[in-house]
Amino acid sequence: MIGRSLLFALSVLVFASVWAGPVVATTNTDKENVGDARDRTGGAGPSDILTRQVIDQIQRDFRYCTGIDRNFRFDCYKYVFRLAADALDGNRAYRTAHEVFDTLDRQIDALVDDAIDSSRLPKLRGLQIYRPVLAEEEPRLRAETARLLEEAETTLLRAPEQSGDHYTRIAAAVNSNKVLLRSALIWLRHVILRA
Repeated sequence: MIGRSLLFALSVLVFASVWAGPVVATTNTDKENVGDARDRTGGAGPSDILTRQVIDQIQRDFRYCTGIDRNFRFDCYKYVFRLAADALDGNRAYRTAHEVFDTLDRQIDALVDDAIDSSRLPKLRGLQIYRPVLAEEEPRLRAETARLLEEAETTLLRAPEQSGDHYTRIAAAVNSNKVLLRSALIWLRHVILRA
């Protein structure tokens, strides 16, 4: 009886590994010409599925960041856009969006680097480490991040490969996060003025 169960389990594993196929769609290193495992269109054009996945990911991850201690959020925002850039990597139809998210990642990282609170230890949340920023730098970081998101939204809306409403929908997701940042900035100013 144990022998049949073991044989069945092994055959399921073999079947699953054969059926699943390779983890990476190609071994070609020229990502301009081919898609990767995340690219549902093979780089041929915008896809409703990929657009929706990126929008959902940005919104979900940004909401996740709002649940993190506010001095650690900016490092979290950086990862939101790193993951979005990674999701679009290699798809020519989303080249501008990839560049925008990659730039946002680097710019927010630079903001965090300039405002690190070296007296506090980073926090591990999930599988990610977030660095703290100085409390007095938080209003500046919020304003700068909101400005960067506004620039990103404008770039997305003016994208040369804009076809259909894909970039408009992605820009709207960026805009909704900018609105969240601005409302938090207004609330923070109100708290500071009342103190």
